[in-house]
Amino acid sequence: MKKVLIVLVAISIIASASLFALDTGTLTVNGYILAPELSHVFTVTEVTPAVNINLKDDVNVHSGGNGVKVGSWTLVTNNHVGTESYTLEYVFGPLTSATTSQSLAYQVVEMNGTTPTFLSTGGETTYDPASGNTSLTRDVRVKLTADATTAVATADPASDFTSTITINLTSGS
Repeated sequence: MKKVLIVLVAISIIASASLFALDTGTLTVNGYILAPELSHVFTVTEVTPAVNINLKDDVNVHSGGNGVKVGSWTLVTNNHVGTESYTLEYVFGPLTSATTSQSLAYQVVEMNGTTPTFLSTGGETTYDPASGNTSLTRDVRVKLTADATTAVATADPASDFTSTITINLTSGS
Protein backbone atom coordinates (compact mmCIF):
# COMPACT_ATOMS: atom_id res chain seq x y z
CA MET A 1 0.00 0.00 0.00
CA LYS A 2 2.90 2.25 0.78
CA LYS A 3 4.23 1.75 -2.73
CA VAL A 4 0.86 2.66 -4.25
CA LEU A 5 0.70 5.81 -2.18
CA ILE A 6 4.23 6.82 -3.22
CA VAL A 7 3.35 6.21 -6.89
CA LEU A 8 0.17 8.34 -6.57
CA VAL A 9 2.05 11.19 -4.90
CA ALA A 10 4.73 11.06 -7.59
CA ILE A 11 2.10 11.17 -10.34
CA SER A 12 0.40 14.12 -8.62
CA ILE A 13 3.64 16.06 -8.35
CA ILE A 14 4.49 15.43 -12.01
CA ALA A 15 0.96 16.34 -13.14
CA SER A 16 0.82 19.56 -11.10
CA ALA A 17 4.30 20.59 -12.23
CA SER A 18 3.19 20.43 -15.85
CA LEU A 19 0.28 22.84 -15.05
CA PHE A 20 2.62 25.61 -13.95
CA ALA A 21 4.69 27.23 -16.67
CA LEU A 22 8.31 27.80 -15.91
CA ASP A 23 8.54 30.61 -18.46
CA THR A 24 6.29 32.24 -21.13
CA GLY A 25 6.71 33.63 -24.58
CA THR A 26 4.32 35.43 -26.93
CA LEU A 27 3.69 35.44 -30.62
CA THR A 28 2.15 38.35 -32.50
CA VAL A 29 -0.11 37.49 -35.38
CA ASN A 30 -0.33 40.18 -38.07
CA GLY A 31 -2.72 40.06 -40.98
CA TYR A 32 -4.36 42.22 -43.58
CA ILE A 33 -7.24 42.19 -46.04
CA LEU A 34 -6.60 43.81 -49.38
CA ALA A 35 -9.21 46.25 -50.50
CA PRO A 36 -10.75 44.68 -53.58
CA GLU A 37 -9.72 46.40 -56.76
CA LEU A 38 -12.51 48.51 -58.20
CA SER A 39 -12.88 48.00 -61.90
CA HIS A 40 -15.40 48.61 -64.60
CA VAL A 41 -15.87 47.51 -68.17
CA PHE A 42 -17.80 49.77 -70.53
CA THR A 43 -18.72 48.52 -73.99
CA VAL A 44 -20.71 50.16 -76.76
CA THR A 45 -22.09 47.82 -79.40
CA GLU A 46 -23.65 48.73 -82.74
CA VAL A 47 -26.58 46.77 -84.07
CA THR A 48 -25.36 44.08 -86.48
CA PRO A 49 -25.86 44.35 -89.37
CA ALA A 50 -25.64 48.13 -89.28
CA VAL A 51 -28.97 49.89 -89.46
CA ASN A 52 -29.78 51.93 -92.57
CA ILE A 53 -32.99 53.73 -91.65
CA ASN A 54 -35.62 54.75 -94.19
CA LEU A 55 -36.01 58.27 -92.84
CA LYS A 56 -39.16 58.99 -94.83
CA ASP A 57 -41.18 55.79 -94.44
CA ASP A 58 -40.10 54.25 -91.12
CA VAL A 59 -42.58 55.76 -88.65
CA ASN A 60 -40.50 54.53 -85.69
CA VAL A 61 -37.80 57.08 -86.53
CA HIS A 62 -40.31 59.94 -86.80
CA SER A 63 -40.84 62.25 -83.83
CA GLY A 64 -44.02 60.40 -82.81
CA GLY A 65 -42.39 56.97 -83.03
CA ASN A 66 -40.51 54.82 -80.54
CA GLY A 67 -37.12 55.33 -82.18
CA VAL A 68 -34.97 52.86 -84.09
CA LYS A 69 -32.37 50.84 -82.19
CA VAL A 70 -28.85 51.58 -83.41
CA GLY A 71 -26.92 49.92 -80.58
CA SER A 72 -26.54 49.45 -76.86
CA TRP A 73 -24.07 49.92 -74.07
CA THR A 74 -23.17 47.82 -71.05
CA LEU A 75 -21.45 48.93 -67.87
CA VAL A 76 -20.13 46.16 -65.61
CA THR A 77 -18.68 47.16 -62.24
CA ASN A 78 -16.65 44.91 -59.96
CA ASN A 79 -16.20 45.63 -56.27
CA HIS A 80 -18.15 48.85 -56.66
CA VAL A 81 -18.55 51.05 -53.60
CA GLY A 82 -22.09 52.38 -53.50
CA THR A 83 -20.99 56.01 -53.12
CA GLU A 84 -19.52 56.35 -56.62
CA SER A 85 -21.76 57.26 -59.53
CA TYR A 86 -21.19 57.07 -63.28
CA THR A 87 -22.21 59.67 -65.85
CA LEU A 88 -22.73 58.98 -69.53
CA GLU A 89 -22.66 61.87 -71.97
CA TYR A 90 -24.05 61.54 -75.50
CA VAL A 91 -22.38 63.75 -78.12
CA PHE A 92 -23.68 63.78 -81.70
CA GLY A 93 -24.49 66.04 -84.60
CA PRO A 94 -27.35 65.99 -87.07
CA LEU A 95 -27.81 63.39 -89.78
CA THR A 96 -26.13 65.03 -92.76
CA SER A 97 -26.11 64.18 -96.46
CA ALA A 98 -23.01 65.09 -98.43
CA THR A 99 -25.01 64.63 -101.65
CA THR A 100 -27.77 67.12 -100.85
CA SER A 101 -26.15 69.15 -98.01
CA GLN A 102 -29.30 68.57 -95.96
CA SER A 103 -29.15 68.13 -92.19
CA LEU A 104 -31.77 66.49 -90.01
CA ALA A 105 -31.75 66.90 -86.23
CA TYR A 106 -32.52 63.89 -84.05
CA GLN A 107 -32.65 62.77 -80.46
CA VAL A 108 -31.03 59.81 -78.76
CA VAL A 109 -33.46 57.67 -76.80
CA GLU A 110 -31.77 55.68 -74.03
CA MET A 111 -34.01 52.74 -73.13
CA ASN A 112 -34.06 51.18 -69.67
CA GLY A 113 -36.37 48.29 -70.46
CA THR A 114 -39.49 50.14 -71.58
CA THR A 115 -38.59 53.46 -69.94
CA PRO A 116 -37.14 56.03 -72.37
CA THR A 117 -34.80 58.92 -71.60
CA PHE A 118 -34.72 61.49 -74.41
CA LEU A 119 -31.38 63.21 -74.95
CA SER A 120 -30.11 66.02 -77.13
CA THR A 121 -26.42 66.34 -77.92
CA GLY A 122 -24.45 66.82 -74.73
CA GLY A 123 -27.24 65.16 -72.77
CA GLU A 124 -26.23 63.12 -69.75
CA THR A 125 -27.58 60.28 -67.68
CA THR A 126 -26.24 59.30 -64.26
CA TYR A 127 -26.19 55.86 -62.66
CA ASP A 128 -25.61 54.94 -59.03
CA PRO A 129 -24.96 51.19 -59.09
CA ALA A 130 -25.43 49.18 -55.93
CA SER A 131 -22.35 48.10 -53.99
CA GLY A 132 -20.64 44.96 -55.20
CA ASN A 133 -20.72 43.59 -58.72
CA THR A 134 -23.31 45.08 -61.06
CA SER A 135 -24.22 45.06 -64.73
CA LEU A 136 -26.28 47.74 -66.50
CA THR A 137 -27.35 47.54 -70.14
CA ARG A 138 -29.24 50.17 -72.10
CA ASP A 139 -30.49 50.16 -75.67
CA VAL A 140 -29.73 53.27 -77.73
CA ARG A 141 -32.33 54.42 -80.23
CA VAL A 142 -32.64 57.45 -82.46
CA LYS A 143 -35.67 59.44 -83.55
CA LEU A 144 -36.01 62.59 -85.61
CA THR A 145 -37.10 65.86 -84.05
CA ALA A 146 -40.55 67.19 -85.03
CA ASP A 147 -38.96 69.68 -87.48
CA ALA A 148 -36.83 66.96 -89.07
CA THR A 149 -39.88 64.67 -89.38
CA THR A 150 -41.64 67.45 -91.28
CA ALA A 151 -38.56 68.14 -93.43
CA VAL A 152 -38.15 64.52 -94.62
CA ALA A 153 -41.59 64.63 -96.24
CA THR A 154 -40.28 67.05 -98.86
CA ALA A 155 -36.54 66.35 -98.70
CA ASP A 156 -34.52 65.50 -101.79
CA PRO A 157 -33.71 61.79 -102.03
CA ALA A 158 -30.27 60.82 -100.71
CA SER A 159 -28.80 57.56 -99.49
CA ASP A 160 -25.88 58.99 -97.55
CA PHE A 161 -27.34 60.57 -94.41
CA THR A 162 -24.91 59.85 -91.61
CA SER A 163 -24.06 60.85 -88.07
CA THR A 164 -21.89 59.52 -85.24
CA ILE A 165 -22.90 59.17 -81.61
CA THR A 166 -20.08 59.25 -79.06
CA ILE A 167 -20.88 58.00 -75.56
CA ASN A 168 -18.47 59.23 -72.91
CA LEU A 169 -18.33 57.48 -69.53
CA THR A 170 -17.07 59.44 -66.55
CA SER A 171 -17.16 58.63 -62.87
CA GLY A 172 -17.57 60.98 -60.01
CA SER A 173 -18.87 60.88 -56.50
